[in-house]
Amino acid sequence: MKRFPSAGRVIITPEQRAYMRKIDGFRAGRDPIALMRVAPGKFERAVLGLSAGQMRRRPARGKWSIIEILGHLSDTEVVYGYRYRLCLCQPGSPIVGYDQARWVEELRHRSRGSAKRLLEKIRVAREGTLEMLGQVPRGSWKRFGVHNERGRESVRRTMELIALFDKRREALIRSHLWSHAHLVTFEPGRIELRPEETAPRDLANRLGQLLTEWTGMRWVVAVSQAEGAPTPAEQAAQHESAVRNEVVAHPLVRAVLDTFPGATIAAVRERAGAIEGAGASPEANDDATAEASDAADEASAGEDDL
Repeated sequence: MKRFPSAGRVIITPEQRAYMRKIDGFRAGRDPIALMRVAPGKFERAVLGLSAGQMRRRPARGKWSIIEILGHLSDTEVVYGYRYRLCLCQPGSPIVGYDQARWVEELRHRSRGSAKRLLEKIRVAREGTLEMLGQVPRGSWKRFGVHNERGRESVRRTMELIALFDKRREALIRSHLWSHAHLVTFEPGRIELRPEETAPRDLANRLGQLLTEWTGMRWVVAVSQAEGAPTPAEQAAQHESAVRNEVVAHPLVRAVLDTFPGATIAAVRERAGAIEGAGASPEANDDATAEASDAADEASAGEDDL
């Protein structure tokens, strides 16, 4: 039998150990096969009814759009499909991590990706992986490769990692809350909202589950028939329109537009200082920004190191 080079000693950082403990905590006796089998259908239902513009809109600077998340999921199926086979057939082989953000950028998922084709690729690749894993003895799932950052990773542990990723792809829910949900009432532990027809049917239940999981307190999210507030996307569009109108009316801007016929305003960006609340200290704003960023990181995809 041909011999292949084995991986050398790997130094695991405290951050990676914490990441591995998160995976172990998620496992808790769950069958990764069952979780992996249902995920592609959940992805398809989550994006049902979204327009191309909604699929490509990034929720914040540095955060992936939905189409980029789907592209990343498709890449992940290819990468992990290879890793499973490598560990099963050449145990002890080195596993090299990859720059997932660069893959998403270089493969042009946002500008050229098709949601329909990406979802089909994910479904077909996942079915092939599960079929392959099902035809080998479960005892062989103990075989491992050596990740350059996390050390030994068995086939089963890799399956649990993918199942965890499937569970934490909450940016799709975030997109529906942004574009397709109207807040009716809010108080600690209880939210009432009116989802639009394009939102997933389980949006309220899933949101309640996530809030309970993330905050450690019980949350009830109820569906209401009341009109409610405009969606966050509508509010953002209204704000952007008001700011743009204000800028266009500014004498200096008017002078520039009159001097250069055909010139247009491509975008309006507010300086950070202009949106600080009156009387709020910079430290308070920093804390609020950090908390919002942390919450967004919990809800977004594409942040886990693969």
